[in-house]
Amino acid sequence: MKSMWLVDLSKAVLGIYGFLLWTNSVGAPVYANVECGETITTNTVLTNDIINCSAPHRWVVRVKGATLNMDGHTIQCSEQPSNTDDPRVAEFGVLLIGKNSRVENGNVRNCSIGIELIGRKHRARNMDVYAKIGIAVRAKGSIVKGNSLLGYWSWNDLCSSCPQTPGILVSPLARKNHIDKNWITRFFYGVEAGGKRNRISDNVIDYGIVGVLASGDDNIINRNTILRENSIGVEIIGSKNDVSSNQVIRSSNGFYVGRAYERNPARLNTLANNHATVNGAIGISLQRADRTRVTKNSAFSNFRLDLRDLSPLCGTNNWIANLHSTFDPECIQ
Repeated sequence: MKSMWLVDLSKAVLGIYGFLLWTNSVGAPVYANVECGETITTNTVLTNDIINCSAPHRWVVRVKGATLNMDGHTIQCSEQPSNTDDPRVAEFGVLLIGKNSRVENGNVRNCSIGIELIGRKHRARNMDVYAKIGIAVRAKGSIVKGNSLLGYWSWNDLCSSCPQTPGILVSPLARKNHIDKNWITRFFYGVEAGGKRNRISDNVIDYGIVGVLASGDDNIINRNTILRENSIGVEIIGSKNDVSSNQVIRSSNGFYVGRAYERNPARLNTLANNHATVNGAIGISLQRADRTRVTKNSAFSNFRLDLRDLSPLCGTNNWIANLHSTFDPECIQ
């Protein structure tokens, strides 16, 4: 019995020792003043604002394999939003590179790109961003969650000088990223969803031109709320996207699939359980679409039509069990 007790004690001591070694390797965060152009490689809590970084710095702060907790502080690229294209000021507010880099709990102001993710398995959360492009995702397996993004676009401009840029840009090379629970307002595109196998979920998007532009393939776009978009709530020009349980309210148009002027149609997309209500023109419209499955959606009180199919290949599209009041009977039975 005594020998077994000693064995158990030794295992416990080794376990505690191993935990202490792991804790020491991870390291408690350091509290630090950070200057323009620094690269953060250890977990850091920011203790200062970083304002108006000038050339030669392309970024204000770069994070590699560590967590930057901004603790409510502000990073600012320039004094005025109009200076974001000036080559004399920093282009990126926060740049996440490598693997497992994180930024959280801070503010980014007056940058061409507020936060950019390059690499894999990054996190950007609880950030308040005012920028030309809010967050650019050129990464794999990363999460962008719980951020508030405010752009420069204004309906008063309509829109000769305002930038045609997205709140969140998911690049064509991005894979398996999650864009969740963000509030996005006053961007030309709320989310430009390129790449493949990304998930765009539970975001609130308003006051722009297009809420979500699905230009990539095999993406999931679900449970988003899109309000007051000047042109289209959700526009799908890629293929094999799953668009489900979104709602578009009080925009010009609800859901569009394909573009009439494009040579190639959008193919094999699914629209299911979406809601298009009180929009200024069309609730759900297939413009140039092939083998689109439109099922169990509801479209009511849209000013011109609730459902419309203008695609030259409209005979290949399937309209199943949708709720609506008005529709174009030529292709929709």
